[in-house]
Amino acid sequence: MWRPGDPYQYPIPEPNGDPWEFVLEALLKKDKVQCDAWKDEVQNLLIFVRIFIIMSSRQLKVVLQGWFILCCRHCICGRIL
Repeated sequence: MWRPGDPYQYPIPEPNGDPWEFVLEALLKKDKVQCDAWKDEVQNLLIFVRIFIIMSSRQLKVVLQGWFILCCRHCICGRIL
């Protein structure tokens, strides 16, 4: 039976280096993977936003041109044709 002060049958090995460095390294790897995934996702969203803005501006130009024509007709003819 083991008693306080007796040597351990299976002693815990001494770590090689600082154990906090090991933990930090693992967390930094995990954070880098997550940040890279977020960076890729943000890039995809920015591409989508750019395409949406371009398409919206084209559609807005068409709508504005249509309203301009209707306003001109109203001013010239006194009514919307």
